[in-house]
Amino acid sequence: MFCPNCGKALNDDADFCNECGFNLNEFNNQNGDNNPAFGDQFDAADYTMSNNQYVQTPNSPDYAQNEYVDGNNSNTRVFNQADTGANYGGATPPTFPVTPPPKKKSGMIALIIILSVLVLGMAVFAAWMLIFSPSATVFEERVVVTSEAVVTSEAVRLPHEEEKADEKEDEKPKEEEAEGVDVAGAVNKLIEMRDLENDVAVVVVDNTSRNVYLCNGYDKSYTAWGFYLPVYMAFGEQYPDSYDSYKEDIMSSDISRCNSAGNFAFDCFGGPDQLTEYLRREFNCSSTIFARRFGDVNSTRDNTTSAYEAAMFMRELNKNNEYAKMCHSPSSFGIKVPDYASMYAQFGSENRSVMNNLNVFAIVKGLNSDYCIAILTQNGASSGGIVNEIIDLVHLLMEG
Repeated sequence: MFCPNCGKALNDDADFCNECGFNLNEFNNQNGDNNPAFGDQFDAADYTMSNNQYVQTPNSPDYAQNEYVDGNNSNTRVFNQADTGANYGGATPPTFPVTPPPKKKSGMIALIIILSVLVLGMAVFAAWMLIFSPSATVFEERVVVTSEAVVTSEAVRLPHEEEKADEKEDEKPKEEEAEGVDVAGAVNKLIEMRDLENDVAVVVVDNTSRNVYLCNGYDKSYTAWGFYLPVYMAFGEQYPDSYDSYKEDIMSSDISRCNSAGNFAFDCFGGPDQLTEYLRREFNCSSTIFARRFGDVNSTRDNTTSAYEAAMFMRELNKNNEYAKMCHSPSSFGIKVPDYASMYAQFGSENRSVMNNLNVFAIVKGLNSDYCIAILTQNGASSGGIVNEIIDLVHLLMEG
C-alpha cells in the first residue's frame, strides 16, 4: 500500500510511514471504509483534484473496481462519476490525500541512459573516423615541416602509412639522419644560380628513410607532359581484374600506345574530367588534373600536376614493387643516368625535338640509394641542361 500523506510505498501491515511518520492506524480508524485501500490500485494518474481532494477519474482503468460501502446501507455503490455524496444517498465519496504519490522516475532514468549511450557512441565513432578513416590515401599524408621559416632547405618526414606492430624503435628513421643531407638546400641553390626559380620544380622522396625533400616550386602546377602514371593507378584501382593489356600499354615506352590506352581509360571513366574527379576523391590530390585527351594538340586546356603529387604517385608505385613499369628510355629524352644506377621513368616534353619543357618522373636505384625524383619545367627552362644537373646533384647527395 501507499502512505495517504506522502505517497511512499509501504508494507501492507505497516503502522506508521517510515518516510513521513504518518500514523496509518489512526487514519484507518478515523476513516474506516470511507477510503479505498492505498494498495496496488492506487496511481496518481487515475485521480484528479476536486475541492482539495483527489477523486478517481471515470476513465481510469481502476475506476469501476473501487467500490464504496455506505456505513448506513449495506448496498454496494460504485462511483461512476466524480461528485459529492449527495448523489449517492448521502454517502461520502472516497477521498485521498492532497499530496499525490511521487511520480515514477523510471522513464526519465531510461531517457538519460539512452542519451548517454548515444553521446558515447558518437564520441567513439568520431575517434574511429579520426584515426582509422577508411578514405585515407597517400595524398592525405601532408608533410610536416621541420622549420617554420622555410620548407625548401629541410628534410621532412611523411607519416607512416602502415606501422608494423613488430617494428623495432631503432629501425625507424631518425630525425638527425634526415638533417644530415640538405638535398633541398643544394637543389635550390643550383636553381637560383641558373635564375630559374619560377620555371623549375623539384621534389625528392627517399624510399628507405621515407624522408621527403621539398625543393623549389614543389606545390606549383605545371603542364604534365609525359605523366601517364596517375591514369594507370586510377584505372588499375577501378578495374583491378579487367583491361590488363590496356594497363600495360599505358605504361609502355611507345608514346602512341600510351596515348591510345590512356584515352581508352578516359572513356571507361566517362572522360578526362571524370577520371580527374576520381583521383581527387580516391587519392585526395588537387594539382593532378586531366583536362584533355592524350595527343589532343588542338585543345586549349592542359593536363597538370605538381612535383609533390607526382612524387607521391611514384612512391606508391615503388611501394607496390611496380617501379619497373616506368620504362621510358632516358637517352631518348637526353637524360644521362648516373653511374652504377638504374632509372625507371616516364618523360615528357612540349617539343621533343628541342626538349624545351622537359619533365622527369623517375625512380632511381643506386648502390646506396633508393629514391623518387620529380622535375617539372616550363618556359624553355630545360633547354640549358638544368635537368641533368639536378639529377647528378641529387644522386650524389643521396648516395652519401
